[in-house]
Amino acid sequence: MNKFRTAKNLSGKTDAQVLATGRKVETDLTGNPDLTTPVPALTVLTTALNEYEVSISNAANGGTHLIAIRKEKRTVVIDVLQRLGIYVDLNGQDSESIMLSSGFDVYTTDKGVAPASDRPIIVKGKDGTHSGDTIIKSKKMANSISNQIRFTSDPFGPEARWTELPPQTKATFYLTGLTPGRLYWFQTRTNSTKGQSEWSDPFQFMVR
Repeated sequence: MNKFRTAKNLSGKTDAQVLATGRKVETDLTGNPDLTTPVPALTVLTTALNEYEVSISNAANGGTHLIAIRKEKRTVVIDVLQRLGIYVDLNGQDSESIMLSSGFDVYTTDKGVAPASDRPIIVKGKDGTHSGDTIIKSKKMANSISNQIRFTSDPFGPEARWTELPPQTKATFYLTGLTPGRLYWFQTRTNSTKGQSEWSDPFQFMVR
């Protein structure tokens, strides 16, 4: 059994993140001396990414038909990336450095490594020092290395546009520059040696 594997679960990522992951894999596998015959071919990935990028732009202003097309193109890209990830798993010689050179994130399957952390829970929200500042406290989870938060003032659902902040070590987040008097949805997740957890259940809070 291989010690290293590529991280292929993209379901919790935003469209921008999926596209960025795809472009990185496309760039890093092009001319890669250790992974010379990607399956599927990189032309398949490039076509899928180009069509996905256009669909994201077209769906930016809404419209059920255009949004449905964007979802379909996203599914195609994720499928191609997952198949390329399997190719890297099989041909990366179980070498972390070679597998990382593919553009994919890599995790270890060693039993001695701590398991993935569970999906966190947002415990509470409270006002910050200034108007528009908010403090969101998420439960610190075992085995987590870092914590991440995202938020939106859109109605909660698959079409919500999220702002995602970089990971941090603490499970309490201090957010600034939000709009006073507006309801926001917040979600948090953790990162561990086994990858990312799922996003937490949504937590709604009125910014003051």
